Amino acid sequence: MTMVRIIKRISPAVLLLALTVGCAASTPRVYDHLGEMPGWVDSVTIDGERYAVPEQWRGLRIGLPDEEEPFDLVNVPELLCAPGRHPRMRLEAFLAFRAMADMAAADSIHLRINSAYRSVETQRQLFVTRFAKGREFEEISWGVAPPGYSEHMLGTTIDLALGGNYEGNPLYQWLLDNAEMFGFYETYPPDPSNIFPWEPWHWRYYTPDERRLKELQDAHKAERAQTIPDRD
Repeated sequence: MTMVRIIKRISPAVLLLALTVGCAASTPRVYDHLGEMPGWVDSVTIDGERYAVPEQWRGLRIGLPDEEEPFDLVNVPELLCAPGRHPRMRLEAFLAFRAMADMAAADSIHLRINSAYRSVETQRQLFVTRFAKGREFEEISWGVAPPGYSEHMLGTTIDLALGGNYEGNPLYQWLLDNAEMFGFYETYPPDPSNIFPWEPWHWRYYTPDERRLKELQDAHKAERAQTIPDRD
């Protein structure tokens, strides 16, 4: 029996309760304050080498190095994927994305996902691949979250296929106008300080209960931005 058929047999109230309890039980912990975090949190180990986490990422760790993947990951249907991509995401986030994609399609906007869930190990391999090309950790980690710091490990964050010309891109403008209605927020909007690069393709789904946490994270980022020198 397919998951879709199973979902149809479950009452909305029971499904909502299961999703809420399930997400709470398996979402990696996000540390709100530096004082709550273990001492090792400001470093990561990649290929046996330990690296200090750049200042702009400190306090933004998503979870522990050995987090298990969320139990409710589902395969995104091919129709909603970029060509050759096979992303997975958490059920609740997927249902919200599908509803958003349906509304976008009615406006002749076609949302397609490049990437969604990534494990800590997958994130680590992104660095290994770039190391092999001669790039340094600090350079890589300006545009790629260190292992354990990427929102993709939550299973609720997506990278969309936007194409180029982001500022004039009708798909991006549609997201700005509508995504929040479905619980999706742009994590890295244009940043005059250039501490984090603009990622118009990167959108994270928040449950209603998580939006207070988002406010705390945004406040923390703003505080960090005032203490970190601008990049040249």
